Amino acid sequence: MKTILTLLILLPTILFSQEDQTFYIDYSFEFEEESTQLMYGNNVVLRSQDDPTSKAMDTLRIGDPVKIIKKSETTTHINGKPWHWYKVKADKKTGYVLGGLIALDHKEINGHTYLLTTAERDSRMFARVRVMDKNKNYYGHEVEISSSTISIEVDHNQGLTNVQDMCILSFHAEACGMIGGKAYLFNNGERLFEAIRSENMSEAGLFWFSENVEFMGADYWEDNIAYFSRENGEYMDDSMDWTQAVINKIRITWTGTEFTPDVSKLTFEVEED
Repeated sequence: MKTILTLLILLPTILFSQEDQTFYIDYSFEFEEESTQLMYGNNVVLRSQDDPTSKAMDTLRIGDPVKIIKKSETTTHINGKPWHWYKVKADKKTGYVLGGLIALDHKEINGHTYLLTTAERDSRMFARVRVMDKNKNYYGHEVEISSSTISIEVDHNQGLTNVQDMCILSFHAEACGMIGGKAYLFNNGERLFEAIRSENMSEAGLFWFSENVEFMGADYWEDNIAYFSRENGEYMDDSMDWTQAVINKIRITWTGTEFTPDVSKLTFEVEED
């Protein structure tokens, strides 16, 4: 079976799920007026105008809340892409901040705040996540993504050794031929790093594959255990809704620094007759 991957860049959109309180953020994102957001950048200058050379009014730290007043039509490049300036209210002062320095979304767990933004390099898309503690100490990690729509969730450590909590970064496949999936970023109290990734894709009428990571949790009889599975399927006959699939499932063990075996080095295939 031949696999053809086609990556598409779609028009900017933003969706919001009321049911699970998850933002689905497009690669080009606009903040809603009157919403309160958190700063992603640290020691960011609050400007008097939407211009990086305008008068400095204040300095904003990572995690500081800002209220969005309105979007400016002026843009400035940062992290490889153009961002709009936003007029914001920070504490008792009103000024302008570049949108690329404001977190697109944030999640909190165990006294940690996870902050998300995006970047571009050489026509490749990246998500950048920083984790900040209550004293505003922070560190981060960058993940290459294959889809222009992303979201973040957070979870406890699932009983894994040397993990305080985790951030799950989802990249959503918006069309056939696009790769979606999840990158699991673990926080060990000193750094944030990608521990494992799952991917999925469907090519209508031809084939699909779907990967999943299942953490067994702290109550499982054996410590540091998770399961990785991959389903490979083919569409056999549309007139009969006939599909054929093979599921591979493997136990993986967390050593405190990595999962073993390394599933990225394993090959899961469906053999043709």
